[in-house]
Amino acid sequence: MPVETWSNQPGAAASAPAFAYEIYGLALHSELALPELLPLRDASLPAIRIELGGVPPVLNPAHAEKNWQIAEGRMLLTVRGTARYLIAAPDRILVQPLPGAPIEDVRLFLLGSVLGGLLIRRGGFPLHAGAVRVGGVAVAFTGVSGAGKSTLVAHARQQGLTVLTDDICALEARPDATWAYPGFPRVKLWRDSLGSVDHAPEELVRDAKRLDKFHIPLRDEFVRTPLPLAHVYCLSEADEIAIEPMSRLAGIASLARNLYRPRLVERLGLLGANFETCRRLAEHTRVWHFRRPKDFAMADAAMDCLYRHWDNVLGACGEPAIVQYAAKC
Repeated sequence: MPVETWSNQPGAAASAPAFAYEIYGLALHSELALPELLPLRDASLPAIRIELGGVPPVLNPAHAEKNWQIAEGRMLLTVRGTARYLIAAPDRILVQPLPGAPIEDVRLFLLGSVLGGLLIRRGGFPLHAGAVRVGGVAVAFTGVSGAGKSTLVAHARQQGLTVLTDDICALEARPDATWAYPGFPRVKLWRDSLGSVDHAPEELVRDAKRLDKFHIPLRDEFVRTPLPLAHVYCLSEADEIAIEPMSRLAGIASLARNLYRPRLVERLGLLGANFETCRRLAEHTRVWHFRRPKDFAMADAAMDCLYRHWDNVLGACGEPAIVQYAAKC
C-alpha cells in the first residue's frame, strides 16, 4: 500500500496522482489516499485533480478572518490545526496539511466542505440532503441540520432500500429530468440515533472531529449510478405524521434554502444562476413537506407513511420493500 506523504516544495505535486475515486459524478485523481470513497469505475467522468503542496495562508486580505476566502474564482478554506485547502480551478484542489494534523481530519474536511464548495464553484447544485433509491428513481430528504435526514436514510436502508447519498446530494437539472449523483458511501449518525437503527458494532467508524458522531460504511449497499430525482421531502418536527404537497413556488424556495453552504453562492455572485437552477429542478421534481415527531419510537410509523405515499405516487414501481409493504396492507 502506498505511504501517504506530502511536500510543500515547489514542483512536489507534479507527479501523476496515485489514487482514483468517484463521487458526485466526478473522477477524483488524488495524491492523498481517500479510503472512504469507492474506486473510480467510469473513466469518462469529469476529472478533478487533488494535489498535496503549499497553499497560501491569505488569498483575499478583506476575507482574512473568514473560514472561506474568495478571490478571482479561487476559494481558500482554512481549518485551524488541520489544513488549508485551495480550490484553484474548477478541476483542481490543493491541500496543505498543517503540522501534526491527523490525516483523518484532513480527509474529513476535504470530503465535506471542500467538495461541496467545488460543486458550487463548478455551477452544480449540492442539496443538503440524503437520498435513497425507490425503484428506478431517487427520493431525497432535506432540512436544517438536526432535522433527521441521515436517521431517515438509515431507517430506509434498514427496511430494504439502497442509499444513494448522505449529507450532500449533488443535483443536475437536465431537459428531461433532475438527476441525483451518488455521494459519500456512508451514513453518518449521532450517538443518540444509533439505538434506533440496527447495525453491527464492528461496522461503526467514529467521526474524526465529532466524538458523538459515527459513520456506517455502505460499500456493498450503495447505488453507484445517477438516478432521476422524483421527490424531495422537506423535514420538520410535528406532533402528527403528515406528507403535504408544496406549491411550485414554495418548493423552489425550499430547494434554495437547503442548498449546501448557501453563503458561498452569494459570495461567488451566483444567486441569480442558483435561483434559475432551483426553478429548473422543480420542473421535474415534486417537493413535499414531511412532518413527523422526532421521537425514535415513531420511526417505523414515519416509514409506513412514506411507503403508503410512495405506493400512491410511484405505484410501488417494483421496489421489493414497497411491494412487500403494499401486500400486507
